[in-house]
Amino acid sequence: MAAFPPPQLRLHIRQPLRDLFRHCERNCEAGCCGADAFDQDPVLVREWLVDYGGETGTVLGQFESLLDEISRHRGSVVANVYDGCFGETWQTPHDCLTYFAGWRLIIAVAVRGMNEPTFFDPRWLTETVVALRNAIVAEKAFDRLPILADALEEAGCDNREILDHLRANDDHGHHCWVLDLLSVG
Repeated sequence: MAAFPPPQLRLHIRQPLRDLFRHCERNCEAGCCGADAFDQDPVLVREWLVDYGGETGTVLGQFESLLDEISRHRGSVVANVYDGCFGETWQTPHDCLTYFAGWRLIIAVAVRGMNEPTFFDPRWLTETVVALRNAIVAEKAFDRLPILADALEEAGCDNREILDHLRANDDHGHHCWVLDLLSVG
């Protein structure tokens, strides 16, 4: 009996993330040039975030969902940014994850630069916070995120977006933008 390859995953990138990609497309006008057509400059991303109104939680949440969807797939992946195709097909989910995780990190860097120190203050990276963050990532122990929120609060963090996100009972899957942000810091 012949084995069939896994079906292709077609990612449908929704607003506002779709608008971010359109804003960063610099090398192609038709949406057909693939991943290389996009400029991943954090300044360009920050410009779009400011124009969008600074609601970074929505965009970062979309990235978490996108990365989770890709990580659960076994076949090739195509991203649909426009009505047609993104212009890029990744043969493995790992290749696609690597590409979009890079974008996720660029956005975290842009956010940090946009609001520093209000959004992220390096003083929050106490020994306790760093140890908790690293243990949560290494052990995929997302149930400890509320404990990390408490440690951040004790370190002086008063950012409601960060603290509320860590205390939410959301399924964080394999990715959490706050953990990414703490690693950037």
